[in-house]
Amino acid sequence: MPAIEGKPFKDAKDLLTANGIAYEAVGSDGARFRVLPVPDAIIESADVAQGGSVARDKTVVLHIKGTESELNARAAARATSNLRGLRTPKHLAHRRGVPLPARSTRHSAVIEALGDPSQ
Repeated sequence: MPAIEGKPFKDAKDLLTANGIAYEAVGSDGARFRVLPVPDAIIESADVAQGGSVARDKTVVLHIKGTESELNARAAARATSNLRGLRTPKHLAHRRGVPLPARSTRHSAVIEALGDPSQ
């Protein structure tokens, strides 16, 4: 078993996969993750000690710091914050007095999902 405690989930996943070790993630509330944890979720412990052997049919349980809903909410908040910080052509045009270009479908979807930050 490779050393994974204290590492981000992405790094632990890569190590386990490279060693052919099956795994599942459990949050600090004891609930099994339905989807893979976010890449930066921290591994608190595993049910097999570092250096221990893992049987081929064994699935190692990774204990993640935080619950699935907490980690997903944090990731969503970061993503929303990052999107709101983007400067879209509308913002630039508004500041320079340039006529606004026609909105693309993708741009409209982002504005609709997050709300128009210029208002």
